[in-house]
Amino acid sequence: MTSHDRTVDDVTAALEDCTTHGTFPLIVTSAGVRDAQGWAARHAQPLRAALHHHGAVVLRGFPVPDEGVFQEVVGALSGGTWAEYQERATPRSHVSGAVFTSTEYPADRSIFVHNESSHVLRWPRHLYFWCDTPAAEGGETPVCDTRRVYRELDPGLRDRFAAEGWIYQRNFGTGIGFSWQSVYGVETFAELEEYCARNHTAVRRDGDNVQVRYRRWATMRHPDTGEDSWFNHGVFFNRWNLEPELQEFADELGESALPYNTLHGDGSPITREVIEEIRAAYDAATVAEPYQAGDVMVVDNIAVAHGRRPYRGRRRILVTMTDPTDGAALAPPALVATPGW
Repeated sequence: MTSHDRTVDDVTAALEDCTTHGTFPLIVTSAGVRDAQGWAARHAQPLRAALHHHGAVVLRGFPVPDEGVFQEVVGALSGGTWAEYQERATPRSHVSGAVFTSTEYPADRSIFVHNESSHVLRWPRHLYFWCDTPAAEGGETPVCDTRRVYRELDPGLRDRFAAEGWIYQRNFGTGIGFSWQSVYGVETFAELEEYCARNHTAVRRDGDNVQVRYRRWATMRHPDTGEDSWFNHGVFFNRWNLEPELQEFADELGESALPYNTLHGDGSPITREVIEEIRAAYDAATVAEPYQAGDVMVVDNIAVAHGRRPYRGRRRILVTMTDPTDGAALAPPALVATPGW
């Protein structure tokens, strides 16, 4: 056991009125706490230390009856520096304050694991999920240790992506997905051009169709722990990651019209074999803890990716995000340089 391990063990043992078990995610179970917000405020520092080590922490059995108390608990843990959802890619609804629904997606579909907003220049350091109503079956939020993904990927493949990054491509005007106005919060194409210029994004227009491209990182070094992590949306947005029944549709539509796709950082296509190899590394590092009503799961967004399993029955999971971070300040300048066609 290293000195760091001993420090974390001491930290978790110091969380009075609770028991802990597991390592990923760490489960912290209340033993009679009546004031969840007050408890969170007193234990914010040791919980953050435990989060740095474990990557994800579940607070179970605490009195968190509604979204108002959930936001108070998150504020106590984080200091209340809320992060905004930028460059919209999935549907979700505002509930109150800084709280939103989790991604609204058909219950019979899975959502592949991803680090929240890792393709955007500013992204949240920490995510908080609150379970109001667990599904009757399934519906877990799987978590994936992307530090482990980084370590276990083939070094040649990993190092190419680390050096080149990913190119993300989004198409608008095809009748599928969101409009560029709603994604970027603008009304005119001139405003979109200004936004893209500020955010290292190339944009072009052909009649009603608009295409954007931007280069972003594949890996990220944690500013607190110094650990390297596989941190991107590259597989999540890639055409080879579509569910099998959608692959034929993608072939008919053509890659130039797909709402999302990703390329190597030099602009070349990514093969199905490469995506499958990365997916296998994700799968090996992913676990899914079933929700219990009232659970609050805290995720270190650099160290851990998250997704969603299919489910049956009613399910209500709310989300908030904190600690907005400037990715451009952490990544090499070449990995945020505006790409061309």
